[in-house]
Amino acid sequence: PKSLQQQWIARGYHGSPEHNSRAVINRYLGYWDCNPATLIPLSPRDSAPLYVEMMGGAARILAKGKELHDAGKYRHAQEILNKGPEVGREAIANLRDVFDSGHFFVELQDHGFPENRPLNQVLERLSKELDLPLAGTNDCHYLERQSAHAQLVLQCIGAGRSVREMEAMHPYYQAGESVLGGIHDPYEGDIDPSQLTQALAHGARAGGAQIARFTRVIGIERQGDEWVVETDQGRVRCETIVNATGFYGSEIGEMVDDPLPVATLEHQYLVTEPLPVLEADTALFPLVRDPDIRFYLRRERASLLLGSYGHPGRLAFREGLPHDFAHSLFEDSPDDILGLLDRAIDHIPLLAEAGIQRFVNGPIGYSPDALPLCGPAYGLPNFYHACGIQIGITHSGAVGKAIAEWVTQGETEWDYAAWDPRRFGEWADSAYAKARIVELYDLQYAIPFPHRLVSSGRPLQQTPLYEILDAKGAVFGQVGGWERAFWFDGDRGYDENALSYRNTEPWRAAVRRECEGVRDRAGIMDHGGFTRYEVTGPDAGRFLDRVFCGRLPEPGRVKLAYMLTDSGKIWGESTIARLEADRFLLCGPTLADRRDHDWLRSQRVARESVTLTPGGSQRDAALMVMGPRSRELLSALTDADLSVDTMPWMSVSQICVAGIECTAMRVSYVGELGWELHLASKNLRALYDAIQEQGRGFGLVDFGSYA
Repeated sequence: PKSLQQQWIARGYHGSPEHNSRAVINRYLGYWDCNPATLIPLSPRDSAPLYVEMMGGAARILAKGKELHDAGKYRHAQEILNKGPEVGREAIANLRDVFDSGHFFVELQDHGFPENRPLNQVLERLSKELDLPLAGTNDCHYLERQSAHAQLVLQCIGAGRSVREMEAMHPYYQAGESVLGGIHDPYEGDIDPSQLTQALAHGARAGGAQIARFTRVIGIERQGDEWVVETDQGRVRCETIVNATGFYGSEIGEMVDDPLPVATLEHQYLVTEPLPVLEADTALFPLVRDPDIRFYLRRERASLLLGSYGHPGRLAFREGLPHDFAHSLFEDSPDDILGLLDRAIDHIPLLAEAGIQRFVNGPIGYSPDALPLCGPAYGLPNFYHACGIQIGITHSGAVGKAIAEWVTQGETEWDYAAWDPRRFGEWADSAYAKARIVELYDLQYAIPFPHRLVSSGRPLQQTPLYEILDAKGAVFGQVGGWERAFWFDGDRGYDENALSYRNTEPWRAAVRRECEGVRDRAGIMDHGGFTRYEVTGPDAGRFLDRVFCGRLPEPGRVKLAYMLTDSGKIWGESTIARLEADRFLLCGPTLADRRDHDWLRSQRVARESVTLTPGGSQRDAALMVMGPRSRELLSALTDADLSVDTMPWMSVSQICVAGIECTAMRVSYVGELGWELHLASKNLRALYDAIQEQGRGFGLVDFGSYA
């Protein structure tokens, strides 16, 4: 019953002994007790040791004994199979009735332990016998993909599907021996782009809009509070411009000195000839995406549409953008699809009966992180971008919602920071965009490992310590165009073949050493790319008090504060260091540089005496010196009093370290004593060398962002 389900979720481990999860199960199901409370046997009548673990409304089936890595325990799962699958099916049916839930899956055990492999072989058989999806492990290509699916199963309750369920939902799909399971999205679908476009245009005209087709934009300029758009059909004056020009987005951006990092690739699909079986069968069936074979397939009236990402990305328009490409296509490239057609036919045998009606090879615009460029243009009032959107129809609803809210309300209901075009600066030029999107195209259907590092187009922006840290074995990632050391491991470095969802990636040992060094002794980190602003003037305090929530720090103090929108939503965060009564240093996230600069400028009012200087004046570099011995280490390099009485937690002082002027903030985000030293980048190497030399006696370690 719903009441039981709610009681389960509400009480969990935290209820009283007579109302906790274990008691609820025993009272309502009559199942015998077990430990921990979230594990209950499914088949009490014959004591078959198959368990279900409730996880936030989903459930996973575990066939194992008390000792996880005892290879002999696989006999428990084998016992279920020997008794017959009806035992487990009956138990699962009972649970579905009681908990009003059908969201179950079988979880494999970590293949990082060889002793689990016999168990997993039995679990794979068990999932097929019980008709349950399979999730987990990092044994091979397909199973690692299933680990990614397992994350979605837990986030999107009910998404997991067994092989049998997949075949039942799609009359023309065959899983074969290689497919372990899948994810079902009940909200997925397809629509005719042309019909949708015409419908939107009809609605716009009905609302009073005018649409000028076959009109080329020649130039754009700002005149007073208006924009003037020059076209080959005349001038248009307007208050607001939305640049939604697809792969022409960068060209339009250049007209207002805001070029966008958009590049274009070719992408192709084929449409088969009409099939008699589909002419007779008009029922809808799910789209199919197979990211391991790298194809997608859907119905196109009585035909099938098959597309592929199984080929290297090919840049389009290498000689420049044509003036008119509205209804054009690129030359067919059949080999891109035919190379995987046989593998696709293994799962969609109906493809073998179809002839090819046509190939469609058209342009797709990408941004350097494959996310849309959707939001305000940097430094341009009432100018918005909506470009770099790979599949315009797919994103059109969210893009339209975002732009409408930006224009009418000045902010959005949802957080669109990941789409904000201002996340890219001048460093993201055309060459970078082209190099990056070719790599991203190849990763379109790759397993989305959380620690994958993309290498194309790098390095772009480095601090003066880049080569020194590189020689020490730093493994760099890119943050806002800046190269930043993620960890230090001169022996192995970054290994793409070792990426995993499990705790087996090789960087973990190196990061552990760094964490222990900072925890027990002292560590140093080069933090390039801080977003900095210096705010000065008689009204600086009044200005910041209006922009940030909470009280401003007193002179000599530091505070982490949040900028709020007019509706009270969080816009961004910044560390505020009050250097003097009317002089502040703001330090924020690297990716927020342009976005926060626009926001701060928009909050100024007339006749307010405030100067906003991007870059933090002469303090454009930072070293983090952290750990319980950091005070001893720095005290040996400065005459300043670093004691807790003189420089307490969340304080800021102007000091000299090794003869170099620094703005020293007594802040730390690593859980230990520490300082942020902000200084001129021209002095960064000298200060780093001095701290390293002095740090030998303190066990100083270099540490990176992962630590």
